[in-house]
Amino acid sequence: MFVYHNGIRVYADTETFIKFCKQCNQETLFYKKIGRCILCTQKWHKNTFNKRHEYYLERRRKWGMVNRKITNKLNRKWRFENKLAVIKHYTNGTMRCVGFPKGECVLENKPIDYKLLQIDHIDGNGKRQRDSIKGMDLCRWIIKNNYPSNFQILCPICNTKKEFARRGI
Repeated sequence: MFVYHNGIRVYADTETFIKFCKQCNQETLFYKKIGRCILCTQKWHKNTFNKRHEYYLERRRKWGMVNRKITNKLNRKWRFENKLAVIKHYTNGTMRCVGFPKGECVLENKPIDYKLLQIDHIDGNGKRQRDSIKGMDLCRWIIKNNYPSNFQILCPICNTKKEFARRGI
């Protein structure tokens, strides 16, 4: 638990007293057990956290390189789960193509594997969208941005028909 003393956050259960700090040349609160002033302690914690954070990021990166098969398997699983969540959301749980034009899918009455369903930009600005998210998976971006309304789910045939109609072929 913390308390505030002159705008400085201090541990409530730690005994403090006022003393002149040689590091920051200020008369300020001192932690009795630590032997540093509160401001210097906060700076130390911040620097230590940054060093540890960089160390653990590097360690995780190295582990991922050594265990590439496990990492790839996990990433495929997460991407598939994200895509499944996006398809369920945009099809209202039916896992079917919405059709192009709306409601006129060729495969409407035929079973289609939901793995083949594709996420389509209604506005047709897919390239701009991919460039703007820079490296993030589209499904992950959709989930993170609370399922924007400018996407739909199409089967490969309807998606191709839509693209041909857009190009005027």
